[in-house]
Order: sequence, then structure tokens, then C-alpha cells
Amino acid sequence: MEKLFENSNAVVSHDQEAKAIVVVWKKISPEEYKEVLETGLKNLKALKLENWFADTTNHGAVSKDLQDWVDKDWTPRALQAGLKRLSYNLPESVLSQMTIESLVQVMENLTVHAFKNYEEARAWFMKS
Repeated sequence: MEKLFENSNAVVSHDQEAKAIVVVWKKISPEEYKEVLETGLKNLKALKLENWFADTTNHGAVSKDLQDWVDKDWTPRALQAGLKRLSYNLPESVLSQMTIESLVQVMENLTVHAFKNYEEARAWFMKS
């Protein structure tokens, strides 16, 4: 796995064999949230990848405005760039779990699955 980007919110890497972007969230701050997703999306397209894994263990709550942006702006562009499968693990915080679940509920035309860790998600990506 090759690291592509890191800021105080997340580390973005790619796994070429699994055709995946891997985002490991450290925390959430509105200023850098979009930067992380845009960086992942840019690399998804440039590297011709089709899978996305989000390690949301440390993912916090996201504002309604950011949720709307993911739904109405980012997701359609990700689909157009070739995203086919999204996987994630659920954070420990119930509020954060609700945030993640509300984000993925609106992702139409995308296969979404929760796993315990990236290794399980990777096996799923490799079978697809």
C-alpha cells in the first residue's frame, strides 16, 4: 500500500492490487474533510481505481452541510470517476456510527458493505 496524502484528519493511501483508495480517519474537522475526500477522488480517477475503504474508527460526527455535500456533490463525481464499491468499518461512538450510516444510506448506484477491518474489505474487493 502506498501513502498518497496525510493531514491532521486522515491518511489517504492506495492499494493498486485491490484497486482501492484507503482512507484512515484520525479525526474530523470541517476545514480538512473535503480536502481528504477530494484527494482520494482525484487519485481514484488518476489511478483508475474502483474501490474505497474508510477506516472510520476515529471518525467523528459530520455536519449536515458536509453530509449534503457528500451526497449531492462528491458521490456523483466519485461514481462518474469509476467508484463501484465502498466499504467501511463502524466507529465505536454511537453518534459517529449514525453519521456514517446516514452518509452511506444515500449512496445509490454503489455497492456498500461494512467490515471489521481493511483485510476483510480487501478480500471482498479482490473477489469483485
